[in-house]
Amino acid sequence: MAYTVFALTALLLVTAQVGADERSFYFGGTLAGETRCPPSEGSFCGAYAGTLTIDDDQVSMEWIPGHDYIYRYTEARVVFADGQTVTSYSPSTLPRQQSAIMSVTPKFVVEKDAQGRLTIIIDILDSESGFGTIAPRYIYGAGTFDPAVLCDVLAALPGKPSSAKLFVVGGACSWGPCVDHSLTPLTPEAKVRNED
Repeated sequence: MAYTVFALTALLLVTAQVGADERSFYFGGTLAGETRCPPSEGSFCGAYAGTLTIDDDQVSMEWIPGHDYIYRYTEARVVFADGQTVTSYSPSTLPRQQSAIMSVTPKFVVEKDAQGRLTIIIDILDSESGFGTIAPRYIYGAGTFDPAVLCDVLAALPGKPSSAKLFVVGGACSWGPCVDHSLTPLTPEAKVRNED
């Protein structure tokens, strides 16, 4: 009997561990051309590359019921042309709606406006770097996905948004935000094929 209980407990633990699925996405662009990037920071204003890793086994937290849905991510990182890197992690638990600290919490946000358009925002904050905020923003048409279901949101990410911008405040952009309109849609990590 004891062996059966132990085996059942072990099975439940293993099942719980494999239930979640971490997904990685890639994005990029260039802080150059018609962006508001400081001319004196030419090396910084070149191409950048970013990654997002997020666990898809989450229930949304409604920041504004019916409008704003918030999720945790495992890691978000942006590497700029001059080598500067900003790496951010969501806390193990997100602050409650009433907390003012939410505005400076690394998180994955989905907003729904009055017209039903959907905006995905990745709030990237790294206290170790000289940057204040980095925020890739992707805007999609009404009804593209259910913002309260993370798997629906992540399935929509590789699709082409109606518009996308990357905002950078701090670092080389200390005198004002750099805005990049060339932000690429998030591309999921390529699956590794088993050659056996």
